[in-house]
Amino acid sequence: MRKSVVVELLFNEKKYGLEKFLLLLLLWFVISYVGALFQVSLILLYVPVLMLMLITGLIKIMWYNKKEKKNTRVSDWIGIVLAFIVLGASVFHYWQDSRVEEAVYDAIGEKVGDESFTINYFEEIEREENTYLVHYTVEGENTEYLEWYDWRNGELIHKNTKTLGDMG
Repeated sequence: MRKSVVVELLFNEKKYGLEKFLLLLLLWFVISYVGALFQVSLILLYVPVLMLMLITGLIKIMWYNKKEKKNTRVSDWIGIVLAFIVLGASVFHYWQDSRVEEAVYDAIGEKVGDESFTINYFEEIEREENTYLVHYTVEGENTEYLEWYDWRNGELIHKNTKTLGDMG
């Protein structure tokens, strides 16, 4: 493709609006599929897409509209503001999840002492807000553990432990 066609595809919504919509829809399906297939957080996958949309929106406003002598529309600014809001919320959510996961690793590490452990499953329980289920094993033991934790005001609170017994 020629450079002008790519520039028009990225920035000219009147000429390539349907094509751009279909490409973004395809990208959304691919990202959702990859996230489900490899069990990767959708936040980690969608943040680069939001950043790409934000950068192209800013380039459109700052360069393309001036080059083509077009007025910037309100919808362009709304898209950029929404992308900033969603991007900020996504980064905050990811940071919060990282804090919880680190606290869980620390709590289990204190419990097992010098023993090595592996967390096999870590998930927020959807029915109970800020409640997490952790499945882990300790090296050298044939026992699996399930633990429930609450995350309240930046503090991890242990609720319950269940031993699943001998794995062998």
